[in-house]
Amino acid sequence: MDELNTLSRVPHSRLTTTARWALVPVAGWLGWAAAVSMGFAMESVATSICPDRLMISGMCTAGWYPIALECITCAGAAIAAALVVLLCTTMAPSRKRMAARVTFIVGAGIALILSIASRQLYPFIAALLSGALVWRIIDVRLASRPVDSA
Repeated sequence: MDELNTLSRVPHSRLTTTARWALVPVAGWLGWAAAVSMGFAMESVATSICPDRLMISGMCTAGWYPIALECITCAGAAIAAALVVLLCTTMAPSRKRMAARVTFIVGAGIALILSIASRQLYPFIAALLSGALVWRIIDVRLASRPVDSA
């Protein structure tokens, strides 16, 4: 997290600053994509440990599998929220506390929409808790800085 402090102390040209602000959503998308990839990897591991006799047409029918998928979905949502808030804040050239706050609020809105569309509450809760935790850690760490007191 020291990168958060170091990056904003480096003087930036106007072009660099504009480019970094433009890349904030890209950083968020990359965090989300990384979390989705991790979720697929975790699902692959869960499927690979399913006994052969319980695999039917490529689907695991073991009693533990639906619970494992729910846990994997929640973990993926939590990882995505944490990475999106962290990467967007790190990419922001200034006003990092505000960037973390806005990223969390926008992310919570997107998570709510996805939760309603998929009718899944637990991944929404996991994303909210994880995103809020990362936002809080960033906010506390940057609160004592004289620069970027937003």
